[in-house]
Amino acid sequence: MRTIPMTPPIGLSPISIGSDVAISVRGPAAFTGIAALKATHGRIPYTGHFPAALSRYWHVGPMARTICDVALGYSILKGADGVDPYAVHAKDAEPADPRIDGQTIRVGWVSEAAFGPSIPKSPPPSQPPRLGSRVTAIEFDAELAARARANLAQTPHVRAVHGDGTRAMFEPADVIYVNAGATRPADAWLDRLKEGGRLILPLTADGFPNHDVRREIVFRFKRRGPEFFARRISGVAIFPCEGGRDEVSEQALAAAFDKGGAERVTRLYWHGDLPEDQCWLRAPGGCLASR
Repeated sequence: MRTIPMTPPIGLSPISIGSDVAISVRGPAAFTGIAALKATHGRIPYTGHFPAALSRYWHVGPMARTICDVALGYSILKGADGVDPYAVHAKDAEPADPRIDGQTIRVGWVSEAAFGPSIPKSPPPSQPPRLGSRVTAIEFDAELAARARANLAQTPHVRAVHGDGTRAMFEPADVIYVNAGATRPADAWLDRLKEGGRLILPLTADGFPNHDVRREIVFRFKRRGPEFFARRISGVAIFPCEGGRDEVSEQALAAAFDKGGAERVTRLYWHGDLPEDQCWLRAPGGCLASR
């Protein structure tokens, strides 16, 4: 699979397919006057890509003469094919954030053209209403935390702090997104999840890098009163979570991955007493089960 942007504009095909890391789908499309989409990683299978490369780094996307045709191409191509382990069904990638009636969607853009200005700059849009929303970003690395604070200084509803995300204090949250691989949920994440809130958490075993996506899985946990409902979202390849790993939990997680069945997990029993034969994973503090 290679980017072939000329076939749609000259009428040889309605849709062309390419792969994008930096700009390899969107750039050629822009230069030839057509539309293109760099799809979210895993939404379109990587199967058949030529030359062979690690699929975790590439995004497959359609190109066409119109946005409608791009949308049509995406609707045909998307979804798991049973071959690419990184490809997921759209239904498995449900967004983490709870919808709020009247919520404004915030859209970001690059303020400078990638290869120098080509058209007059447009004035930036007025900032959308925040509806009282707040974001707290917790960064383990002190230097990265300082850079985040500087970069987000003009965004008053976002606060970047330095600390251990498994122990740092923060306000109860509607969404907690952990961008690193842990071996079990931290008490702080579950305790501070609001009613109906969602925790998006990669659970990983065997260190990093790990080329076996079957031993690295993203789970979504949703709070309903004292209960937590669980669902496997997708495989993942991600670095380890500082403070979020321990040897006992990692060994238990590796054993659970070996026996399979993560797709059947529906509940997280935290500080609960469930018989061993009913647990997919039992780790210090609780277990994941299918009942």
